[in-house]
Amino acid sequence: MTSRKWIAMIAKIVGRRSDGKTSFRSLSKYINSFRHGIDPETGEVTEGAVAVQTNCLSEDTAWIEMWGTSVRSKRTKDPVMHLVLSWSKGDCPTDDQAFDAGKFALAAIGLNGHEYLSAIHRDTDNVHLHIMVNKVHPDRHRVPKMSYSKFTLDKAMRQIEIDQGWKHDNGPFSVKEVDGKKSIDWTYTSAAHRLKAREGSRADLPEKARQFEVHSGNESLASYAKGPPKDDAKALMESAKASWQALHTILATHGLELRPANDRNDAFYVASVSDTAQAPIKASDMGLGGGKLIKQLGPYEPLKTRYFDREALENQNYSKHRPLRDPTKRADNREKRAKERAELRGKYEGFVVEWKARKAPAKAELAHTQKLRRKALTDLLRAEREGIRRSGLGGNDRRALLSVAAFTAAAKRDELKAIFKAENASLRKEKHLSYREWVADCAQVGDPAAIAQLRGFSYADKRKGKHPQEPDVADVQRPYFTATSDSDLDPARPARLSERVTWAVDRSTGAVNYTVNDRLAFRDEGRRITFNKDSRNDADSIEMGLLLAKEKFDAVAVHGGQEFRDRVLSTAVERRLDVRFADPELEQQRKEAIKADIDQKRQRFVEDQKQLHGIRQHEAKKVHRQAAMARDEARQALSAPAPVRPVRDYVEMDAVEADVAQYRSRLDCTYRESWGERPDPEKAVGFIGQHMAKGKAMQWDNDFGKNVERPSEARRDHLNSHHPDAIKFRDDAWSQALKTHDSSVSAWTKKCDYARQTLMNTHVDSEPAAPNQDDQRAARQTGAQRLQQRQEEQERERQNSLNRDSPDLDM
Repeated sequence: MTSRKWIAMIAKIVGRRSDGKTSFRSLSKYINSFRHGIDPETGEVTEGAVAVQTNCLSEDTAWIEMWGTSVRSKRTKDPVMHLVLSWSKGDCPTDDQAFDAGKFALAAIGLNGHEYLSAIHRDTDNVHLHIMVNKVHPDRHRVPKMSYSKFTLDKAMRQIEIDQGWKHDNGPFSVKEVDGKKSIDWTYTSAAHRLKAREGSRADLPEKARQFEVHSGNESLASYAKGPPKDDAKALMESAKASWQALHTILATHGLELRPANDRNDAFYVASVSDTAQAPIKASDMGLGGGKLIKQLGPYEPLKTRYFDREALENQNYSKHRPLRDPTKRADNREKRAKERAELRGKYEGFVVEWKARKAPAKAELAHTQKLRRKALTDLLRAEREGIRRSGLGGNDRRALLSVAAFTAAAKRDELKAIFKAENASLRKEKHLSYREWVADCAQVGDPAAIAQLRGFSYADKRKGKHPQEPDVADVQRPYFTATSDSDLDPARPARLSERVTWAVDRSTGAVNYTVNDRLAFRDEGRRITFNKDSRNDADSIEMGLLLAKEKFDAVAVHGGQEFRDRVLSTAVERRLDVRFADPELEQQRKEAIKADIDQKRQRFVEDQKQLHGIRQHEAKKVHRQAAMARDEARQALSAPAPVRPVRDYVEMDAVEADVAQYRSRLDCTYRESWGERPDPEKAVGFIGQHMAKGKAMQWDNDFGKNVERPSEARRDHLNSHHPDAIKFRDDAWSQALKTHDSSVSAWTKKCDYARQTLMNTHVDSEPAAPNQDDQRAARQTGAQRLQQRQEEQERERQNSLNRDSPDLDM
C-alpha cells in the first residue's frame, strides 16, 4: 500500500463551451497540449507533454475514433463528456494513482468500456485529471442511462479516498466511521438540514452562476434576479392586482422576461432581455414555479406586444384570397431550417476531417512522384554520359562534351529542385474550403439546405451593411410571380422542368437562375420568381416560370405591367397550363379564354368532319384501279429472295440484350440523379483536392457497379435462366418473331403473284386469253404445298421448344 497522503478529491462534469457546443477535437487538443509541470518524483519544473492514457489506437487519433463512433448514434446530439478529478493544493498523486481513479470514476457512472482519453495536468496548484469520454458505446452504439451522475461521481470520490488513503472531503456524500469500519452515506439526513447548512453562502446559486462569479468577479443573472426583481414579483403575487400581464410588466421593468419552458406552458424560466447570451434561470428560483403561477393566475398568457408592427398591422386587413394563416407554420419552418443547417454544419465538419485525413496520403503520393521524376532524370543523364563515353570521340572532345553534359545536368537538377520546392510549398499552403465556400459548392449541385444557408449568409451581410447596394427583394420594375401568403420561402430545390431548361445557383445569394434554350429566363429568389427584360416577352420562359410557381405557391400572384399580364394569360391559355391565378379578375379571364378556346376547337372539329365526309363520298364514286406494276419492277420482285426464317437462339439473345440495355439505362439514370456525375480528379484544385477526388471517383465507380452493373448482369442471367418468367419472356419474343416472319412471307407471296400476273398481261408474245384450267390447278397446288410446308415447320419448331424446356428423363 502506498504511503498515506492527506488529499481531498473533487469530481466535476464540465459543461459546454461558451458557444454552447462541444468537440472531441478541440477538447483533445486542450487536454493533450504541452504544459509546464512539476515532476512528482524529483520535484523539478518540467516543460513538455502531459501524461496521457487512452484505450483508443493512439493519442493522436483518439478524437477521430470517438467522432467516428458517435456519428453511428443518430439520436445523440452531444456525445462528448468532459470530467475533471482534482486534488488539493500542494499534493501530487502518481500517474498510476490518477489514471486508476479516472477509470474507477468512469465505471461508477456506467461508462466502463467506452472510448476515453485522460491526461494529468500539473500546471496549477491543484493537480487534476482531465477525462474526455465518448458517451456512445463503440459496439452497441448507444448512450447508457446516467441519471444522478454528479451524485454517483461524488460517491465514487469518497470510495477512491478510502481505497487509496486520501483525506475525506464532504460533498453530497461523506465517509462515516462506525466501530472502526468506514462507510459512505448522505451528508445531510434531510432537505431541511441541507437548506439550513446552505444559508448565508453562495452555494444556493446554480453551479454555472457560481463559477461565473468566481472567475469573473461580476454579478451573475441568478444573483441579480434573486434581488429586487424577486422581491417585486413576490409583492405583486401577494397583492390583489396579480395577473399575467402585471407579472410580465414588473419583470420587464427589471429587464427580465418570463418564457415558457415547454409546449404545455406549465413550467417557465426567466431570461435577460438585453443580454441574450446569458443563460436563463429557472423561474422557481425566484419563487415563480409553474404550478404556483397557474394555480393563482390561471392558464398562461404571453406578454402583449409593446410596439406596433407595421407588417402585422397591414396583415389585419381582410382579404378572402389570402389563405388561412397558421400561427405555427413559420416557427415550424424556421425550426426545420435550423435543423437542416445543423446537419449541414455536421457534414462540413466531416468534410474537414476527411480533408485532413487525406492530407498525409496526398503528401506521400507527391513525395513518391517526385522520387520517380528525380530517378527518371538521373537515368536520362546517366544514359547521355554513357553515350558520350561510347561515341569514340577523342579525349579532348569527349571531356568537353562531358563537361557540357555535367553543366546541363546541374541546371536540370536545379530546375527540378525548384519545381519540387514550389510543389511542396503549394501543398503546405493548401487549406480546406471555408464553410461558406463549401456551402456554395453544395448549393451548386442543388442541395436545398445549402441554398437556404447561402440565403442566410446573404441576409446577414445585408443586415451588417456589407452589401448595401443589393436590394433585399427583386427590383419592383421587373415583372415577377409571388405567393399570396407571407410564409418564409426559400428557392425551390432545382429541378429539370424540361430538356430545354438548365439551372445554376448564385454562390453569393443562394438564388437559382434558370435558363431556357440557353438564355437566362427567370430567377427564383425564394418569395419571388423574377423575369428580365428579354424573358418577360418569351412564351417558353413564362411557361416554365408558371410551372415552377405552381409547385411553390399554388395560387400565383402576377405582378408587372398590363402587357406582361396579357402575355402570361395568353401563355397559360394557349399551352393549357394547369395553374390558378390569385387575382380574381385574371383568373376569370383565364377560365373564359379556356372555354372560348375549347368552343372554337370543337367548332373547327365539326367543320373538318363535314369536309372529310364529303371527300370520302367523292372518292367512293370513283372506280379504284390499282396502277399496274412496271415490267422492270415485276422482274425485280420475282428475283427477290424469300424472307429468311429466324433462328430462335438469335431471337432470344437479341430480346434479352434489348431488355437488359433498357433496364440498365433506367438504373443509370436513377443513379446519376441521386449521386450526380462521376467526379473528375483532373478538375480538382490542389494536391489534396485531387487526392480526395480520386477517392470519391473510386467510391463512385464501386457504387455504380453495385447499383447498375451488377443488377444488369443479374437480370441478364435471370432472363437466360429456366425461371418460368424468363421462359415466358423468351417464348413471347419468339412468337412475335414468327408473326413478323409470317407477315413478311405473306406480303412477299402476294407481291410475286401480282408480278407474274403483270408480266403475263404485258408480254408481247403472250395471248390475252385468261389462264387455262390446268394453270389454275397448278397454281392452287403450289399454294397448298407452300401452306403445308409452313405448317410442318411450325410443328417441328414447337416440338423442339418443348424438348428444350423439359428435363431429360431417360436413364
